[in-house]
Amino acid sequence: MGALLRSARINAGLTQRMVAARAGVSQPVVAAYESGRRQPTVSMLRRLLAAALHDLVITAAPHRAGATEQALMMSRREKLTAQPRRYDPSGPDDYASHLSALQDVDRLRKRRGFPPFPRDDDPGELRARARNLGLLDAQA
Repeated sequence: MGALLRSARINAGLTQRMVAARAGVSQPVVAAYESGRRQPTVSMLRRLLAAALHDLVITAAPHRAGATEQALMMSRREKLTAQPRRYDPSGPDDYASHLSALQDVDRLRKRRGFPPFPRDDDPGELRARARNLGLLDAQA
């Protein structure tokens, strides 16, 4: 971000002090952003670039994996497909089928009389709770 801001300022022929005055911040703030000591928010970056007579344009592009990353993904895929399944997806007490959607969690809770699962827990805590309720073996 700092190099982008510095480039825009120099292309506009402005000093840090001029950009700071136009953006409503101090010159040391602009210097900190340009040097990389601080990272501006998107709104602050937009203000600073506008003060340097530039517009901020953000675009999204699809991620293209490099050869190394593709090889790593293929390796992981092969390892996952080689492992035997731990759970039978056709079984009524299958952990994966019960926890695949919030409706399944609610149905399981009502059927067995368990308290509701916390919906904002991280996956590790959710697995630990499922183990404690007997829905998941100790190795998973």
